[in-house]
Amino acid sequence: MTRLLLVEDNEMNRDMLVRRLQKKGFEIICAMDGAEGVEKAHQTEPDLILMDLSLPVMDGWEATRRLKASEHTKTIPVIALTAHAMSGDREKALEAGCDDHDTKPIDLARLLGKIDTLLSRSQPKLTSSTVLSPHSPAAMPPEDAVPITAASPTLLVVDDNEMNRDMLSRRLQRKGYKVIVADGGKQACQLITDQSFDLILLDVMMPDISGIEVLEWIRQQHTSADLPVIMVTAKDGSEDVASALELGANDYITKPIDFTVAEARIKAQLARLATSRRQQAAMAAQIKVAEEQAIKALGGRYKVVRVLGSGGFSQTFLAEDSQRPGRPLVVVKQLRPVQTDPRALEISRRLFNTEAEILEKLGKHDQIPQLLAYFEQNNEFYLVQEYIEGIMLSDELHSRQYTEIQVLAMLLDILGVLDFIHRYQVIHRDIKPQNIIRRKSDNKLVLIDFGAVKELQGEAINKTIAIGTRGYAPMEQYAGRPRLNSDLYAMGMVAIQALTGRYPHQLLEDPMTGGVRWKEEANVSSRLAKVLDKMIDPNCNTRYQTASEVMQDLWKIPPTALRR
Repeated sequence: MTRLLLVEDNEMNRDMLVRRLQKKGFEIICAMDGAEGVEKAHQTEPDLILMDLSLPVMDGWEATRRLKASEHTKTIPVIALTAHAMSGDREKALEAGCDDHDTKPIDLARLLGKIDTLLSRSQPKLTSSTVLSPHSPAAMPPEDAVPITAASPTLLVVDDNEMNRDMLSRRLQRKGYKVIVADGGKQACQLITDQSFDLILLDVMMPDISGIEVLEWIRQQHTSADLPVIMVTAKDGSEDVASALELGANDYITKPIDFTVAEARIKAQLARLATSRRQQAAMAAQIKVAEEQAIKALGGRYKVVRVLGSGGFSQTFLAEDSQRPGRPLVVVKQLRPVQTDPRALEISRRLFNTEAEILEKLGKHDQIPQLLAYFEQNNEFYLVQEYIEGIMLSDELHSRQYTEIQVLAMLLDILGVLDFIHRYQVIHRDIKPQNIIRRKSDNKLVLIDFGAVKELQGEAINKTIAIGTRGYAPMEQYAGRPRLNSDLYAMGMVAIQALTGRYPHQLLEDPMTGGVRWKEEANVSSRLAKVLDKMIDPNCNTRYQTASEVMQDLWKIPPTALRR
């Protein structure tokens, strides 16, 4: 068996490389400083030495010079290992007597090639397919390993560097975790689709899909409370860390990984996950009771199919209407006031009735769900609305970017709806892709979720509460003073997202105007860009005032001026 001497003072790097090389069939001897390396080279006569250059007691350059000066060790090949590919490192290593040079983090395939080249004069060729017998000591689990059981948390480690991936997964397995590995973003997304995980360790820099893009995809499917993600980044990756945290990463660790720190952060996130799951279980029990109450309150007419959503003071159900031909699906919203004293209930009742009357009027529009029923039962309020079957605009935009022609059609479609609701002095307040559905029956865009619950609860408690979604809502809306043209700003941001393929929070702010810099991210004509810029003007007084104004300017753009 080929014997290698590894001289490395970093315990984690040493452990990682030893395991990888043992799996390839090498016998490994370790030394923790240059002086010990020289001593063990004389004692064990290895076939090749892997020499870290930044060592305590005696550095790698001096250790190599002494080895090459000794008659007993001068013929042993030495490969220098350095932490960074600094200019002159290779020349300095070769000058000290090293036979070759490699940089960290170690690419195992590259290192094996260099080892093979230096040993080829006297050793049989070693290939990357060489493996240890599963019964060899190096392949056996360490004595201090924590047993993995059915209750052990399942972690996904995503890293394109095989050595990093293997090292981290092995150490986590020793701590009792079930570990699945992915060598890139695409494989990670597929694994997350196919099975459940308790936590994900996600490398930022990967060749196929970056960790930031994978995180963005994960947060479309899972909340940060449901699936914790810890990003793994280089020490100087502060911008990546900021972007990741903004997109919903739970925490981060830096390379080289301090395993004690990594384990502490994993444990902290898993503890939060356990708490969240207990809360979800309690909420599920509450929802089940709410379902029964909803069925009872509605006289048994509506059979709940599934829960569409749940908040602190409301539940939304998809239900069958058992008293209509064909048992059509409907949406049932159950609203529970925050306060139940008589005065608060009277305010809630008045606002609920006003909201229902508005929805009754708005439902006359073909692209707004129709209100079918509303009533009060046991100090709780119920809305029954038309169910719209189709695909959310957010799902469309996640899979592709729109052309200018498609953006123009989308704008005219929704602006027509906004023009209608604004005539009733109603502000939607939450225009975003998740609240727009492309109806399956006719391909038209339908505007949903008019924020009845938010308005009802917010108005009953605090008349200046801000309602809206970050990135889509303008500043006056955050300040609690929305205007009709606040909806136009939000729709402009939806159009820009469709053109650029980027979420609003991913776009930079113009420091001169306070607006959004987006045109460099899109292939857009000047005439459409001018309209969109005016829609998202941060100043609500110079922004378009009405939806009809926007539509008039859009109709003036000839199709030939748009890029396809």
